[in-house]
Amino acid sequence: MSAYRYVVWGAGRQGTAAVHDLVEHCEAREVLVVEPDERRRKSASARLSRLLGKRARCLNYADQVSANDLRGMHVALSCAPYAANPGLTKLALQAQVPFTDLGGNPTVVREQQRLASSKKIAVVPDCGVSPGLTNVIAAHCAKVHGCTNV
Repeated sequence: MSAYRYVVWGAGRQGTAAVHDLVEHCEAREVLVVEPDERRRKSASARLSRLLGKRARCLNYADQVSANDLRGMHVALSCAPYAANPGLTKLALQAQVPFTDLGGNPTVVREQQRLASSKKIAVVPDCGVSPGLTNVIAAHCAKVHGCTNV
């Protein structure tokens, strides 16, 4: 039995890929996909149903959610445009759900840090390709080439 309940904001390319990965590799019992654009939501649903087959039964879709809808989720991931992340961070903190996003804007990250500073819920912004993934790759390459201060 899969153990984890996730919420993913955004059903574009990155959001759809993230949902697929959560179902395939992260023991998803439920993934709530929040996408306000109906066309994008339906397109993601069709694509994920085709790719995941029976495993797509753990997916639920919504155009918006409240803090009550998020209670009991294990992790919230934003694949929404970075401008939405302060509001989504507030919503996750209100629901007491750890939050992460793909980032893209230092000003937004500072606002998220301010929002999370007095909370005991994890907020880990800016985990997308860069700086996120590129930092991991850079550290690996530095170690491979003999750098010891990584």
